[in-house]
Amino acid sequence: MIYAILFSIIIISLLYYYLTYPLGYWKRLKIASADSVPLFGNISDFLFGRKHISIVYDVVYKSFPEEPYVGILELRSPNLIIRDASLAHRILTKDYEYFYDRGIEIDEELDPLTAHLVNLSGSRWKNTRSKLMPAFSSGKLKQMYPLIDDCAKELDQYLEQESGREEAGTDVRELMAKFSTDVIGRCAFGLDFNTMKDPESSFRSIGKKIFVLSWSIVARICLRLINPRLLKWIRIRSTSKEVEVFFYNLLYDTIKFRKMNPGQDRYDILQLMCHIQEQDEKQGVPKDERLTDTLLVANMFVFFAGGFETTASTLSYCLYELALNPDIQEKARAEICQLMESKNSSLDYDSLNELNYLELVLMETLRKYAPIPLASRICTRPYNLPNTSIVLKEKLRVTIPIHSYHHDPKYFSNPEAFCPERFKEYDKLAYLPFGDGPRICIGLRLAKLEMKSCLARIIAKYEFSVCSQTKIPIEFKSRSIFLTPNHPINLKVRKI
Repeated sequence: MIYAILFSIIIISLLYYYLTYPLGYWKRLKIASADSVPLFGNISDFLFGRKHISIVYDVVYKSFPEEPYVGILELRSPNLIIRDASLAHRILTKDYEYFYDRGIEIDEELDPLTAHLVNLSGSRWKNTRSKLMPAFSSGKLKQMYPLIDDCAKELDQYLEQESGREEAGTDVRELMAKFSTDVIGRCAFGLDFNTMKDPESSFRSIGKKIFVLSWSIVARICLRLINPRLLKWIRIRSTSKEVEVFFYNLLYDTIKFRKMNPGQDRYDILQLMCHIQEQDEKQGVPKDERLTDTLLVANMFVFFAGGFETTASTLSYCLYELALNPDIQEKARAEICQLMESKNSSLDYDSLNELNYLELVLMETLRKYAPIPLASRICTRPYNLPNTSIVLKEKLRVTIPIHSYHHDPKYFSNPEAFCPERFKEYDKLAYLPFGDGPRICIGLRLAKLEMKSCLARIIAKYEFSVCSQTKIPIEFKSRSIFLTPNHPINLKVRKI
């Protein structure tokens, strides 16, 4: 009996130590920290689907206005939130060599679609990015522009039919998702996905399934936070088998068709990647440096996923804000119409660069609704925090709270107001809608070209305003990687 009691005391003591020891992590480093609870740390609201993770971090951010950084716990794993934008800039740029890894596990056998540019690290990431960069050069974008413009024309035709709906209005969130999906289809895959015209499009259907933050993904996040080694034993996928099979079949069939029908001039991203593979083979590039089939499919997947979701959200948020601010909408329209008049009613690739006010409108949309609200990095070797004796240990996670910077009056006055003029003079270090440093979003120029092309065409011809079904203010999905609306964004569309 006495041995059973002693054994129970030992087990309870070990369990208590396991649960409570991390609570003193930041105190031992002499870094300010938010109050944590055993087991869940500071992220229970995210784990149980009550708040988006960026909002969870923002609560902590606002609670320590005088601190350059503040520590939290994600379950038992410490995470340092960088509150000072200048320090964040240094981490992402000057001191990048200490923070080049995002710390996301890749299992190419179990989950091959995870082996893409966002997740890769070290030399493998650097080698892959350098090969893909030419796909987003000015020359390539100029070649892609007619494809984007064709999608914008189809959007125009759709709005022609939708204009005038009084009560329910038009769900511009879904409409922009269809538009951006079609753009990615043509610019990345060289295919007409036809989501604008086909309500049953398989491409739009698969796009909706990619970003469902299921319980299995939440479980994977928890396992990584408890101990990353558990993921090797408890094998949980990040992407569904259905999505994986869809993309492998799509790319296999497309590449096979191209090989059987050579000679056509193609300017899409897939063609560039196939060319890279051919060059790697001809030049005898070592196997571990080649663009393998797995890397090709995984990167085409992330171009599709990231390309349509972030662009669609930004465009729909922009139209929403223009509907709430008709004076700003009219100013943007006047600039577009004036330029189109001087260009005989058409805008080419170079002309879009002359739409300076529309550029400010987009920048303000990306500030208020940063599609990727957080940037996370892993400390890859011991790092001495500037001007302190504090040394961050290897494998410690640090988080750049982009959403919090963009809504901090210290960096952007009256942050909840939609004010494009603020970007005539602003703190560039605190503005990070596409990240910063070597890992800045590779597709940012394509995304901006797509958004400006879309807005220039539809704002010139249609007026957007709120209707009875417009949800004000916008609420965000708690279970989402990106800052995604939790409901349709319904607006009244009237042809001018």
